[in-house]
Amino acid sequence: MVIDGARIEHPPKTGRIRRVPATPRLLEVLGRLAAVSDDGWLLHSARGVAGTPSSLAYRLLEVHARAGMTSAGPHMLRHTFASLALEAGASLEEVRVLLGHASISMTARYLHADASSVRGAIGRLAAWNEAARARWARSGAAKAARRR
Repeated sequence: MVIDGARIEHPPKTGRIRRVPATPRLLEVLGRLAAVSDDGWLLHSARGVAGTPSSLAYRLLEVHARAGMTSAGPHMLRHTFASLALEAGASLEEVRVLLGHASISMTARYLHADASSVRGAIGRLAAWNEAARARWARSGAAKAARRR
């Protein structure tokens, strides 16, 4: 954000500033919001002042209520993003990078695997295991093991 010519940034918990990739559609929407902003901030509190993390969380709860949705704070949106990215085919490593986590184990805490995705993973593992057994059975190693 830019206010009176000064760039204002809120550092993440780690203190390391990072770039976050965005879709062309998101960049378009953010550009339009920035173009109509009088003070350079994209999001404002209910009183019209630059939003703080807590005022923005409150505004998000208001939007959910108006839409008849279950209340979910900004952090829940991160969890949802991580789960949907994996569901769409992103790798765990790609999601880790997008979320800015230092480790895969941190990213794994965000994921909400549903029963069907777990069944799918079990099915893929079983298919891989069967294919590996078939390859082993066709190999010379299997024949040698049987001779012993």
